[in-house]
Amino acid sequence: MSNAATGGAVLTLGLCLLGRTAAASDTTETFDQGAVDFELSAGSEGLGTDRGGSTIFTETLLGYGIVDRVSTYLRGAGAVNNQFADGTGEVGLGVWSTPVDSDHLDIDLLLDLGWSHDGPAITPGVEINLDAEPNLALWGAYLKAEESLANRSQSPLEAARCAPEDGADPSTEIVPVTQATVGLYWTVAEHHQLLLEADGSVLNNPAEDEAAVDFGGLAAGYNVVIHRSIELVNQICFDVPVRDGDPFSVGVSVGFITSILPTGPPPRDPTAPMASGSSRGWSSFGPPR
Repeated sequence: MSNAATGGAVLTLGLCLLGRTAAASDTTETFDQGAVDFELSAGSEGLGTDRGGSTIFTETLLGYGIVDRVSTYLRGAGAVNNQFADGTGEVGLGVWSTPVDSDHLDIDLLLDLGWSHDGPAITPGVEINLDAEPNLALWGAYLKAEESLANRSQSPLEAARCAPEDGADPSTEIVPVTQATVGLYWTVAEHHQLLLEADGSVLNNPAEDEAAVDFGGLAAGYNVVIHRSIELVNQICFDVPVRDGDPFSVGVSVGFITSILPTGPPPRDPTAPMASGSSRGWSSFGPPR
């Protein structure tokens, strides 16, 4: 939930969508020039699976509006299992812009760089928003697509096939993953918004025991502005089994977004909602929604 006065960050593709942690469902919006954005969320995913199968995570983001319709951010996240063991983490930075910004059509471009225990990853992406009314005032739909390039550790059998003359580390390889999310939002009342998302991914270089196409899950979000510059974001998601042996699980997350606007004259539309929405996909727990 956002507008020109503050903008959403870039954490999306949704909690537990694509089998990873990510922030709440929402559309992607840049920040005002000079605005500072801070986001913090926590939750759990994998609920309902066998003992030790769920994880507890937290994530944060600090964003800044560089110029009109161009923003940057730093992000970090950590996760443990439900025994508070096997901890892992990720940090990253990125930039995104809105080259097309109109009352009924927005196009956002994203470039994210991340580092985790699996190594570095680079993820370019695009989001297309169709809005029935300006400033997300009624309802709309959005499509997000990303191409994530990250390292994957190979199995011993795969590593044995790597010849030294290949000039590559036989224990790792680059794995391009195409990720897509479709979503709907409905502004049910002023400062109150409901969202529904579904996602999937295509592993372009799958290992022998990996499926090339995966349906990530379904997520529902409820975002509410409680102050001129503070928004609460809440989400529940369902990891739906698509293959024999896949478990059904549930994930939940809660968080908040706050924006500090630059000093100066008020926005031209002082009645517009002021808080931002969260957005973007990042990568690699389980392996950004």
